[in-house]
Amino acid sequence: MHQGGDREELLSEELSGLQLGEVLQENEARLGRSLEAGLRLQRWGCKGVGVATSELEGRWRAARQRADSERTTSDRERRLSNRFIRDSAALSHWAVEAREMMSRWSQSGVAASEEMDVDQRHEHFLHCVALRKQLESRWDLKVSVIGAGSQLLQLREAVGHSDSNDSETSDPRLCSIVSQLRQTEADWSSLVAEVPVVQRALHQRWLEMLTQQGALQELQVWLGAAESRLQENHRTWSTLTDLQQNLRSFQECRVELSAHQATLDLVNQPSQTYSTESGQMGRYDHNQFAEDQGRLNHQWLCFQESLNSQIQELEQTLRSRAEREARLQQINIWITEQNLWMDSAQTPSSQTDLQRSLHRCQDLEEKIRQKAAALQELREKLCDGRGDDSFISQIEKSIQTCADLTQQVSDM
Repeated sequence: MHQGGDREELLSEELSGLQLGEVLQENEARLGRSLEAGLRLQRWGCKGVGVATSELEGRWRAARQRADSERTTSDRERRLSNRFIRDSAALSHWAVEAREMMSRWSQSGVAASEEMDVDQRHEHFLHCVALRKQLESRWDLKVSVIGAGSQLLQLREAVGHSDSNDSETSDPRLCSIVSQLRQTEADWSSLVAEVPVVQRALHQRWLEMLTQQGALQELQVWLGAAESRLQENHRTWSTLTDLQQNLRSFQECRVELSAHQATLDLVNQPSQTYSTESGQMGRYDHNQFAEDQGRLNHQWLCFQESLNSQIQELEQTLRSRAEREARLQQINIWITEQNLWMDSAQTPSSQTDLQRSLHRCQDLEEKIRQKAAALQELREKLCDGRGDDSFISQIEKSIQTCADLTQQVSDM
């Protein structure tokens, strides 16, 4: 993106909106006096003044709406632009590092595959699994980049920054954003396709040096540690941060489980059948391996089912919390807006302005009751008892703010 030019233009647009708002604010009292003078002239019989007064008030309201709209749009555009620049840089930096790592693994595999021992091959495989987990965790960052860029495009087109018939080429800033979005999608798709291929290749190099017994022992150790981690994390579902961290941990565990599927396939390959000549010890080892193999497969399936179940439960819990928090945030924003209006309404610029404020207060009382009822309903639904104390406290604070606002309206 043309970051310097973008920021200068955004600041210029924001300054223009602020200046318009200041001019309107400075002349608000003057407008009020003009409107009151017009009303007096109407009462004295100058009927034609009423038309001019109405036109003046309409133009004032239109200018006020324009100033508010420009200020809101500029603020939103600045925040989206900052997010797009920041997240794009972070994602690009990580993608470069990921490609460098994959290149080193490929080169070392070709040049020294014969000299590498089993531990070195295992280490490369585990590092690639870690990269696969990073790829999963960077999904939210990628979504943020695409979301911010797409919203910027829509916003700039909506406010007339580009020609609707040629939106991608008429504005260099739009062209830059479109180009970055396409490059981000292409780079991401490439990594999603290439990382699993490299992982499978490194896994195969490691498995080439393992026996079935060795592969079985590796999986027994990994499954035991994974089960312990799953049980430990399940006991710490209290705060929102805990839920998010546990979900990431479980999703990473699912990536590891998928990565070890080829190890399980090696364990499950048909083993040699021992004949009578093989001796009692050979038959015993064969039977023991078959028993261990059966237990491992059962353990694997049970763990897979439990892991998927807990991931689904966590995702549903987080969705429910996100919906509740979004609803509370909307109500809080509305309350804040009404408080700001109440502060400005304390000093009316004219008799007309005072009458408008009184009429609005009458409508406001019913709306406040509706918001308070919505808050109470939201609080009553929080009966699961799983770490919602902080959220309940936020709701109670909002209920009290509603009560304070009701008192202010009554006093006015």
